[in-house]
Amino acid sequence: MIELFTLLSNIKDKDRQAEAFQNYQRYPWNWVLMILIISFGTAYLAYSCNEKEIPSTRFLITLFSFFFSGIYLIYYFILYIVFDKKCNGKDVSELIKKCKF
Repeated sequence: MIELFTLLSNIKDKDRQAEAFQNYQRYPWNWVLMILIISFGTAYLAYSCNEKEIPSTRFLITLFSFFFSGIYLIYYFILYIVFDKKCNGKDVSELIKKCKF
């Protein structure tokens, strides 16, 4: 989600620089949609992995993972897939490990 905020602020800066163009596409909606899908997917991953945590901790981790989805996905990959730590809830990493790339 932080990527979305950066994208939108970058587009605002370009709008100020390029006011002469009438057919300028304001927001690349496919990027926004992709960022939202990744953010919601990461929030679900954090929510399901921390199922047995205290509700306030679970909420904060889910909120962090929604807004900083890139950082949380790297954290999840390193901790739960590379180092093989177990989740406190549904273990999604087993599905990833079964996939053969």
